[in-house]
Amino acid sequence: MDYLTTWGVFINLTLEVVTKMLVTIISWGLQQQKEYKDVIMSKFICAVCGYNELNYPQWDKHGFPTHEICNCCGFESGFDDDAKDIPESIEEYRIRWLSEGANWFSSSKTKPLDWNLAIQQKRINVNISK
Repeated sequence: MDYLTTWGVFINLTLEVVTKMLVTIISWGLQQQKEYKDVIMSKFICAVCGYNELNYPQWDKHGFPTHEICNCCGFESGFDDDAKDIPESIEEYRIRWLSEGANWFSSSKTKPLDWNLAIQQKRINVNISK
């Protein structure tokens, strides 16, 4: 083999390796982007009312409150169940909210047109049609 052929083989092998590395990196990046998007796009369910459009879980994986406020019932983890003068359990808050008419809490997020409290409550295994 002459000098130019050796360099040609080296460059060809290098291009193959770099191409495979780039394909691997791009595939990995696309997977990471999909997983990130799935996390960002996923919604969480309120433990009090069953509303399924919370942006964050109400408690983190260690059980600490995230202070997420439900647009539907207004429950704030770490406040309503802990920090206010007379904290309420989830069940107590739910009973009070339902007895007061289950009014939509948020003034900035409009109640969905197809909002159905009975269906929403079934998400948390509560049957209000009794």
